[in-house]
Amino acid sequence: MKTITFLASLLIAMAILPETIFAQERFLCETHSRTAEVLAQHPERQALLDHLEREYEAYLERPESERSAGVKVIPTVIHVIHDNGAENLSKEFLVNAMEIANQELQAMNAGLSSVVPEFQNVIGNPEFELRLAKIDPNGNCTDGITRTRSDMTYAGGENVKDLINWNTGSRRYLQIWTVQSVGSGAGGYTYLPGSVGAQNNGIIIRAAQY
Repeated sequence: MKTITFLASLLIAMAILPETIFAQERFLCETHSRTAEVLAQHPERQALLDHLEREYEAYLERPESERSAGVKVIPTVIHVIHDNGAENLSKEFLVNAMEIANQELQAMNAGLSSVVPEFQNVIGNPEFELRLAKIDPNGNCTDGITRTRSDMTYAGGENVKDLINWNTGSRRYLQIWTVQSVGSGAGGYTYLPGSVGAQNNGIIIRAAQY
């Protein structure tokens, strides 16, 4: 479901950029701000957002035995937009970030004990896993990581989606673009599910290593 994809986007954003753990409000504020701009231009998309939310709520109300259909795999591609600096994140770093994100998705991360009491009763396992894509849009083998040299990395945003984009054909991926800095100054952002098409959906995130 697209709602689940958004949750995955937020989790992997936190995994790739450790500092966003302390700046989640900025990530979410930018996400809602961007989504509001899209809805202002295309108010008809609000109906789709509402429909997806109702579908999700109905899904949660079903018995757990009906909801469990095995772990679903979400093919993911990370587009590294760089200018040959530290923002050209290594494959090792990105693979480790994916592992951390999946641990969080499966509620296996060590930080569960620090979850505030108000949210302890909603910790769960959405039963999906993010995996770096093995096949690119042209049917060729890939490691799920692309690298594009561009000075757009210094003020990344919607502009970098035109540099490289895998959601232009029949195949669909969770796309992540890492940049040296986000043009708006945020740590990163995505869009709420249903507000934009597959080509614009995904995560723009500031690359940083600590």
